[in-house]
Amino acid sequence: MPAFTRKPLRHKLLFWILVLLLPVLILITFRSYFAVNLFTNKANDRALFRMGLAIANQIKEDSGNITVDLAANAHKLIQNNQQESVYFQILDHEHQFIAGDKTLVKPKIYPSAGRHLYYNTYVNGQKLRMLALHLPLDSDQKKDSVTVLVGEKTTHRSESLQEIIMFFIITQIFIIVIAVFSVSYAIKRGLTPLEKLTRLIESRQTWDTSPIEKKNVPIEIQPLINAMNDLLKKVKESVQLKQQFIANAAHQIKTPLSGLKLQAESALNSNEPEYIKHALGQICFVSNNLARLTQQLLSLARAELSDEDQAAFISIEMIELTQEIVTDWVPEALKKNIDLGVSFNCDHAFIRGNAILLRELLNNLLDNAIRYNPPNTNINVSVNDELEKIILSVEDNGVGIPEIEQKKVFQRFYRPIKTIETGCGLGLSIVEEITQLHDANIKLSFSDISQKSGTLIDIYFKKYE
Repeated sequence: MPAFTRKPLRHKLLFWILVLLLPVLILITFRSYFAVNLFTNKANDRALFRMGLAIANQIKEDSGNITVDLAANAHKLIQNNQQESVYFQILDHEHQFIAGDKTLVKPKIYPSAGRHLYYNTYVNGQKLRMLALHLPLDSDQKKDSVTVLVGEKTTHRSESLQEIIMFFIITQIFIIVIAVFSVSYAIKRGLTPLEKLTRLIESRQTWDTSPIEKKNVPIEIQPLINAMNDLLKKVKESVQLKQQFIANAAHQIKTPLSGLKLQAESALNSNEPEYIKHALGQICFVSNNLARLTQQLLSLARAELSDEDQAAFISIEMIELTQEIVTDWVPEALKKNIDLGVSFNCDHAFIRGNAILLRELLNNLLDNAIRYNPPNTNINVSVNDELEKIILSVEDNGVGIPEIEQKKVFQRFYRPIKTIETGCGLGLSIVEEITQLHDANIKLSFSDISQKSGTLIDIYFKKYE
């Protein structure tokens, strides 16, 4: 039986939905982090650029002398950013110091005329974000230029980024919690039809094998309902067959028991030795038939093995097994002057099976062949290796089984018309049960097709290496 975990289905669905959503949430988180970091830096870089323009606007050139006159607005701008530790430096066209903070690190590459660039550096162990702005100046019809360096500590940027990320993470957690509850509720609502189906099945009586109605059942559950209905149909057929079998078995047992009782009462009420001897003979005859019927019923029950019993099948050498069983039946064949032989076209023929059941199979085939054929009949048992199959054949040149009855003889308790030999009609049923149990195929035909006489039974086993 396949093993199923006992975790509730809704828990499994919720787990897998969250597992599949987790990479998406992680991707969104990283993307949001980089997006927030990018746009925060851009916003701060634009503020730094405006600060650089404010300082650049206060640079003047007079007779070759460059001076910086920070107006009130520029002072105010720098003062407002003192808490952010703003630094600036002004360089001439040869990148020599003019004004500002001498500790600032100059860029490795200077921007071209009218351009600007950003770079990162450190001052006294503090990381700075720097702007280098190249400003052309007009001086006596000659071009001159200055470079403005403005920088600020990145501390406030990191703090702002952390605040935004924390807000975003809290929002994400809140969204995840809402999503978990929403998905859980949606799954619960979606599984309602399964819960209704469970209650419907639990409320059924054990004898109720009628099909489950598919009215108002979701499309996804309909295959399950169809499978269950198919199973209920098979169960119903199996129960009916077993009930019929029990009724037939009871009838088959009741008849000889009634005969035994009748013969025993007749013997008790008679004083004639010959009559008593005849009655005892009948009792012995009926007892033998009853014993055979009981043995066949036990064989039939043994043939209905469970999956665990089938798993215990082993490698069987069919040639050795066939020789042994045929040898046991030679005395019975000689009593009716029947020629019983055996033949093989290979040295070894292995199949996977149960030795006890295979003995029962071959015993029933030989019993039928000897019992229902007239004297002077030839019976041959053969084992042949053909392609991937091992074929066990029992063939005779007797009267054969009419074509119209060849399929019926495998039914339990069925006996061909005009049969005068005693029997209960279980032999070939047992053979078919054991054949199916070994995943083999059985074929019944005439041994002489042109004359429609004789009987040939072939059983095709899978070869076991």
